[in-house]
Amino acid sequence: MQKSKDSPKQPGKEIGKRPIAELVEDYFLFLDLWENALNGLKLCTKELKREDLGEVHRQRWLALGKRYGHQRDKWAKRLRDICIELAPPSPATTYHIRRLAAELVVPHIKPTLRRLRLAAAECKLLLNGVEIVVPRLNEHQYDALRTMLEWRAFSLSTRATGAKLLAKINRSRPTRLASKVMPQLVTGGLASSKRGGGGGYWLTEKGRRLAERLKE
Repeated sequence: MQKSKDSPKQPGKEIGKRPIAELVEDYFLFLDLWENALNGLKLCTKELKREDLGEVHRQRWLALGKRYGHQRDKWAKRLRDICIELAPPSPATTYHIRRLAAELVVPHIKPTLRRLRLAAAECKLLLNGVEIVVPRLNEHQYDALRTMLEWRAFSLSTRATGAKLLAKINRSRPTRLASKVMPQLVTGGLASSKRGGGGGYWLTEKGRRLAERLKE
């Protein structure tokens, strides 16, 4: 029996060129990163209102706020592109996905967290109950993945040392938690490691694929 062209797509089938499950996984990944950037902007705004803030620190918070703003807009664009791919002809369960796909084309319109979360709920409906595991990354982990990809740390022979990675992460976003970033990536299966002399970190195949998707 020939299937109707209007029959709903199942998880694993493609919308355009990519499987639905991969698009939905990317949506949740970029939504997490967008929220991280938004929270970073809120923190910068709060710090810049302090009356006792010196000029040096003020300039640092301004620079960091600019960076978070750039990241927020970058992830919003990625979310828009995913919504454009996900929005099927049927309006029944994808109202917010289609709204985001249309609104985010206009440069001055910024997505709201409520709209993004409503679209996320619609993304889950497209999976028809199939569960997916989405890696949750903070900005420090994103920096580490991007750095290892740039340095082509793909095996033990091309590993990146922990000291160099942590120095790079701390230069971009100083944090006391930097020492926990790499172990978390290893636990999540995104990086491999070797301790001791000649040790370091490198991307697993899973981590490399994720880093390349983040870079696109």
